Amino acid sequence: MTWSSSCGSFSTGPGCATSRGRCRSGFATSGISRARPPSTRPGGTGCGVSRSWPPGTPACAASAGPLPFTPASCGASTAWSSAGRKRRPASFSTPCVPVPCDGRAITCCSRPSSSRLGPRVVGAKPPRPCPPCPERPVRILISGHHNPHFLTVTEYIERAVRALGHRVIVFEDRRHLFPGRLRRRWPLLQSLSVAAINRRLLRLVERSRPDLVLVTGGQRITRRALAPLSRRGIAAVLWTTDAPKASDILPRTAREYRAVFCQGTEAVEILRAAGVPDARWLPMACDPEIHRPVALSAEERRRLASPVVFVGSYYPDRAELLRRVVPLGLSVWGPGWGALPAGDPLRACIRGAGIGPGSWVRIYAAAHVVLSIHYRSDDERLPCYQASPRDFEALACGAFVLTDRQRDVLALFRDGEHLAVFSDGGDLERRLREFLDDAAARRRIAAAGRREVLRRHTYVHRIAELLKSLEGARRPPAPAAAAASPASAPA
Repeated sequence: MTWSSSCGSFSTGPGCATSRGRCRSGFATSGISRARPPSTRPGGTGCGVSRSWPPGTPACAASAGPLPFTPASCGASTAWSSAGRKRRPASFSTPCVPVPCDGRAITCCSRPSSSRLGPRVVGAKPPRPCPPCPERPVRILISGHHNPHFLTVTEYIERAVRALGHRVIVFEDRRHLFPGRLRRRWPLLQSLSVAAINRRLLRLVERSRPDLVLVTGGQRITRRALAPLSRRGIAAVLWTTDAPKASDILPRTAREYRAVFCQGTEAVEILRAAGVPDARWLPMACDPEIHRPVALSAEERRRLASPVVFVGSYYPDRAELLRRVVPLGLSVWGPGWGALPAGDPLRACIRGAGIGPGSWVRIYAAAHVVLSIHYRSDDERLPCYQASPRDFEALACGAFVLTDRQRDVLALFRDGEHLAVFSDGGDLERRLREFLDDAAARRRIAAAGRREVLRRHTYVHRIAELLKSLEGARRPPAPAAAAASPASAPA
């Protein structure tokens, strides 16, 4: 990869990390007064040409095979004294040779001298942060919400980052100063609480020195935190995880991020209209170690067995659709369904409220058909096209999924091959009767859906695509909002 910054143009490859005009990985250079000594960190071998990974190299990097790079000239121009102070700039006349190190810090840009994170290149202004090299282990700070009762998307993302061999720094972005009931009543308390969250984030960045900050959701991270990250040379990336709302701050903050990824194509369209032209689509996924087929005991099958199951929160439009299929053996799991009026036929179908992934996988295993009915906003200006995480999770569990006609779902999966789709209430009832009578078709489609989701739609796939998109360009490409990204669309 070749980057341009205030310290010049230089090349990097797996194992290369140039920062602040000096070589963090222990490059061999000449033309520098009292150059820094070779790296002695674990996994490093000092300076010199290395064509294979040395002992101590992280397994995720060594598994890639021999080093694919060749020596590259470094265009940085800073000299250092033995005390670490900057001296008069000097030119490099001999190539610097990158060698593996422990991957502790892998940013390709200078730091502002006023920051405790380190000195900067002589006479240079802080550049836009350069992305870390995804072939190397990097320190990734992940900001998101962690539900104390069950795993959420945030934990799945953290697990995927670790599975790729990178280091995770965890930040909880909903640790408010005041309870929600007070913040809703007095907006000033909400503002003070959000400001405190952003200060905590900056303090954690100062202590942990991540190479990349991945913000999931982004509703509580403001420009007061994002601007200092950019000045310190730390890349911040946004991945939206919720349907757009009128109160969103993202149209105002998204331009502060190094790259922006959206769970749904509707968010891509909204952010592009707000001046973020390179927002791109990155849908949710599954975690195969958690979302998988399970064997049920006789007692579990007796308690959970149901021809048709829906897992999700109560919304009036969902209730309207589900009333049509009550006679077909419907079971409903999820919060909020107690709001149904007395005498509503759906009340007899409610089975439970607060359930986590450990229960979902068993509910899916006990059902013939899993229904997926996506969220619909009451505001016509805020459409929702995104594929629910439950779509991927149910498919990974080996379930037969019948979903409403959702744009992003149809861009990822094929009707009749990976899952089945209905258009309205009448079509839902007709297709349910069709598939309840055809167990062979259910098994065939469910097996193909599981193969497809494991092949293309795990969180490891998503994180690998996110990191790869940061490589080789200052901004990721801007695909059409309705078109699937190359790593997401069916082959």
